[in-house]
Order: sequence, then structure tokens, then C-alpha cells
Amino acid sequence: MAYSRIRRRRLEAQEEGARAAYALALALICMVLVIGTAYARRIGDGEPLGLSALGDWIALQLATARGTVGIETGGEVTNLDLDMDGDGTLEAAVAVVDAGGKGRIELYKRGSSGSYQLLATVNSGPVTEMDLVVVKDGSREMWARLLVAKADYDQSVGAMTRASVITAYAWDATASDLVQVWQATTKSESVFDSSDQIVREAMQPALAKTAKGWVRLASASAYKFVEGSPARIQVSSAQEAHSYIEADDAFAPLSKRTVNQVFTWSPKWKCFILEEAEVGRSGAITYAYPGAPAGPSLSPGTKLAILEQERKCVEGLVFIPPYMARVLLSDGTRCFVRDDALLTASGGPLTMIGARG
Repeated sequence: MAYSRIRRRRLEAQEEGARAAYALALALICMVLVIGTAYARRIGDGEPLGLSALGDWIALQLATARGTVGIETGGEVTNLDLDMDGDGTLEAAVAVVDAGGKGRIELYKRGSSGSYQLLATVNSGPVTEMDLVVVKDGSREMWARLLVAKADYDQSVGAMTRASVITAYAWDATASDLVQVWQATTKSESVFDSSDQIVREAMQPALAKTAKGWVRLASASAYKFVEGSPARIQVSSAQEAHSYIEADDAFAPLSKRTVNQVFTWSPKWKCFILEEAEVGRSGAITYAYPGAPAGPSLSPGTKLAILEQERKCVEGLVFIPPYMARVLLSDGTRCFVRDDALLTASGGPLTMIGARG
């Protein structure tokens, strides 16, 4: 009796061991099949490469082994498979953000043998999301297929600002490069002290009288790519200013507005622009960014494209002129100039932008 019980237990143990070995073998076979299928299949446009652990591993290898620089400790990787140039073959876009918040996007060509070739690298900021936007399917036009990346900036400590910036990139077949064709802030929040005398003097008079202490500026924008001839991007921005009420320990509405803008594709400038303009007779001083030291001057009559206007941003809701405009020069330089130094036709006679209100 004792022997039979021991034997039965040994048989049960052997059967359990066999079942475990069988399960392990089956799991290994399934894993090989899954990995092999994931590796061999064509991933659809816009589908993340990182849907599987293998995809994340490939992205990590691309960024560390084939990138311009490796991923620093604490860095993050976002990746996407897409047909960037519309030729029917897939490329891999990899966004790398280091621990310091600096980021870049690397675009790779995927060869038939499984190898990867670095095609282009752009400084992109801390990208958290990427998507492929097909404005016109089947077209090989530069604007037809866009890599749209969202970068999130958080300077809530110190500068007390947070913002999300959308940037659209296109493949320039002539230059064999990934180029920026549109950029806009789609979400922002900032706080400043309106009791500061210098700040108060720069505010709209009516708001300067109403605001008490801390003022919060907030904006949220919705955008839509519109197919047509030419293609356009429609942007609608809800902008609000709030004043802090100490007694209630809350922010109360101060002012608000909705601003609608249309960015139109320009074959001449190879990007989406608000409008073309030229420098007025007094010339214009360029700045690398608002508040930066003065840069080179632009001669009267210099042609440029307007990419963004401060008067249309949430800052224009609260502060008085002069306003800055982000512009594109004929040599590809992006910089800022005062918009009251610019002339634009806008379908009629040339007028100063600052005079349009």
C-alpha cells in the first residue's frame, strides 16, 4: 500500500514535470511565432512600432546604435512606423528625449533585409506623441504626408509656464531631408504677477485696472488639416485670462476670446504660412526669440513669410503692442521681428500689420 502511494506520487510528479515541459515548449513556440509574425508583417501607416516588446527593442537599438548620439540615463523613446514619402515602403520614426528634456526625431529607412539606414535627424524638443497625417492619399506632393509630433514643455518651476507644441514635418525629396513645414502652440498655461509695475504698464489699460495680483493665461487650440488646392490647416484657439482672488483662493475670469486662423501651403516657401509680407521703409531688426539681443537688420522691401503672430496668441489678449511675429526668410532662417515693421497686402493695398488691429 505504501509502495503504491509512493509510486503514484512519483507518476504524478513525472506527469506534472512533463506537463510543465510541454507548456514551456508550447510557450516558446508561440513566442517564436508571435515575434516572427510581428517582425515579418507589414505594419500599417501610423501604427506604433512599439506595439510589441520587439518593437520597443528595435527602437532602443536604433536610437542607441545608429542614432547621432545615444540615449542618456533616464531618456525616453517614442516610435512610429509610417510611409513618409508615399512610395509604398515603410520608414521608422524614432523620437528620443534625454533626461534633460532635449529631444530629436530620427527617420530610418527599413530595408528588405531588415537593416536600418538613417535618413534624417531633426531637433524636435521633448516629443511625447507622433502620428502620420495623410492630407491627400496617393499623392507624392511634399505636403500630402506629414509626420505630426507633439512636444510637451513643463517649466512650471521657475518660468511658471507649461505648453504643448505641435510640429508637422514633411519629406523634402529634393533635399533628401525631413523638414519642418508647420508649428503651433496648441495648449499653454502661464502665470505672472500683475502687481509688478513694469508688467502692469505693458497690460491692456482696462485689464490692468481689474487684475489683482497673480494672473493666469491659458489657451487651448483645435486644428484640422484640410485637403484642397492649396492645402490648409485651420486652427481655432480658445484663450482666457484669470485673476487670482485671494479671499476665495481661486482664479476668476478676467477676459476671453476665440481666435481663428488659416495656414495655407505655399510652394514658394515650402511650408504652411499665415501670409506673405515685406519689410517697411524703416527696416526691421531680427531676434532669435522674444527678449533676445538684437540680431541682423532686414532692409526695406525684404520679402518674408509670416508663420505666427503674437497678437493672435493668448499674450495678445492681455498685453499692448508692439507685438512680435515669427517669420521665415528666403534663406530658410526663422526669426522674430516686430509686426509693426511689416507690410502686407492681404487681398488689398499694402498696409502695416500693426494698423489692422
